[in-house]
Amino acid sequence: ADVHYTNMRSAQRANAEGKTLSRSQKLNLEMADSVEKLISLLPKERVVKFRGAPASQERLDATIAASKAKETHSEGALTSWSTKLEVAKNFADNAPFGTQRIIYVTVNKRGATVRPISKVQYEEEIITPGSTRFQHTGRHEVVEVNGVKYNLFYMEEK
Repeated sequence: ADVHYTNMRSAQRANAEGKTLSRSQKLNLEMADSVEKLISLLPKERVVKFRGAPASQERLDATIAASKAKETHSEGALTSWSTKLEVAKNFADNAPFGTQRIIYVTVNKRGATVRPISKVQYEEEIITPGSTRFQHTGRHEVVEVNGVKYNLFYMEEK
């Protein structure tokens, strides 16, 4: 992940938790606020988007429970999505961060594409504001020909 994106997300989460921010975190929070403002001004394409993440068994179990309960949650920070399933799979396959593979699937309502300014245009990236809420609507397990298992969680973006 891009270090600026990661730092902005960390600053947004720390701020939401009421933590005292360092000078660096304050600058990252200002940058995140600017990105959120930019997103609010850009067109919102209604496309299916994917977000892949490696997960521990504990996190997978918690996500399954949230899905069964049709829970709603917010990341509380900017989130990066792709219109390409293969890109989400690549992020989910990042084994050092967990042995389980999660892919979130939703129809974009609030995010904006950053492809024209992205360093990695092939990712077809959409950045979604931190205030976006996602409601679980279902789950599907996919086992690929090579035996790799992905847990797809369908969400409604609010």
